[in-house]
Amino acid sequence: MTTNHSHHHTDQLQLVFLSTPAIGNLVPTVEFARHLLNHHPQFSATILLINEDHRPIVNIYSQSISATAPNIRFIHLPPVYPPSPDQFYSSLGYVSLLINNHKPQVKNAIANLIGTHSSPKSPSRVAALFVDMFCTPMIDVANELGVPCYLFFQSPASFFGFMIDLPDLDPKLVTGFSDSDTEFSIRSFRNPVPKNLLPNTVLKGKDGYSWYVHHGRRYMEAKGIVVNTFRELESYAIDSLSSGGVPKVYPIGPVIDLNGPSLWHPDRAHYETVAKWLDGQPKSSVVFLCFGSMGSLSGKQVREIAVGLERAGFRFLWSLREPPKTQLDLPSDYVDYLVMEYCKRDQWGRSSRSPPYQESRDQLVYIGSGSYFDLNSAEKSMEFPPEDMKLESEMPYLDNRNTKRIFQKTREDIQSLRFYKNDDPLCSSQKQEHVGNAEIRAAQSSAGTFSASLQGKNILCS
Repeated sequence: MTTNHSHHHTDQLQLVFLSTPAIGNLVPTVEFARHLLNHHPQFSATILLINEDHRPIVNIYSQSISATAPNIRFIHLPPVYPPSPDQFYSSLGYVSLLINNHKPQVKNAIANLIGTHSSPKSPSRVAALFVDMFCTPMIDVANELGVPCYLFFQSPASFFGFMIDLPDLDPKLVTGFSDSDTEFSIRSFRNPVPKNLLPNTVLKGKDGYSWYVHHGRRYMEAKGIVVNTFRELESYAIDSLSSGGVPKVYPIGPVIDLNGPSLWHPDRAHYETVAKWLDGQPKSSVVFLCFGSMGSLSGKQVREIAVGLERAGFRFLWSLREPPKTQLDLPSDYVDYLVMEYCKRDQWGRSSRSPPYQESRDQLVYIGSGSYFDLNSAEKSMEFPPEDMKLESEMPYLDNRNTKRIFQKTREDIQSLRFYKNDDPLCSSQKQEHVGNAEIRAAQSSAGTFSASLQGKNILCS
């Protein structure tokens, strides 16, 4: 077990965090820890890392945070044997089994922290364990050690509502798989959800689906639920979680990495090239196409979008990734990233290797690009509400059709956020109204409200 050398005061209360071993899960976990420590410096944070050799970006990121945040340290858990191929049929099955196999290592790490920071007056200085959406096996570890366990849910509250309803929906889903007209009532959605809008993993009915059901059931065992959202964005979904035996829900979003990987990613030269090109474009003139850290398109889809961009004549920045080659591979950068002849003209557009997770955020914040063409999940909508930017969502995979429902629902809930000003969401010359800075500051202050409850209401320290 390896640890960084950040200084921790023994009189501080320890908060322990465990994230799914992917950059898209780790970054918001770290930012959430920052929020808590900024509001309450009497806490310090220890983040347990599950190591995966084929994801070196996680180590690069953690080293950068260690150097700049003395009250956050990382502990690299000892490696375990990965699940054998006959144990899983999906990437979610693999990840869930891998995390479950780390239970002894996590227990040992937390026990060491308890022993290190114990005293006669305070037998345990570990105040809480926070786990993310796929780390629910660690609820057992927390119970064995007598440490309160909280769920940090990086996705919106609407999806959390779906996850906790999934165990009850399970029998209906099994019988309704063959009926395309079946609709399901989900507490966090105003209207019934058609079967064909459910996540692709659910529709496939493989082990990924069974793991969704498993995790959703275990969420109800947490002491509380911390969700990366805010009331102005998801008032209906948040209110729907206030009954039915759901643990206390704390909306603390938007949790955003405002710096992005420009400060730590090894390929800074490429990043600076893209940023320089964006700096040279007129304000509100660039369409940014982003597929997210897990997103990719087939060759046919790439050609169709490229033709559309060419015909429309928009300036654009395209975050383009090659589809995974095997079941457990992730989408990767194209070796020759100027793949299409349509994208080779810097006069109108540039095709970029996919930036690391959230690099798009940093580019758009200070460039002020005109539109964000989202091809990923609803999580991305959490990264952009403060900006004067038009949003449009396209659904290249079945999972993301639900994103459009969330966008439409958001439009109803927040009248000041406009996705469509005229008929064409991308071509309007009028500036879009957006969530005001005061509203965002109020939402971000909810992290302080939650952290105050750690002490004031004795939630974690009882």
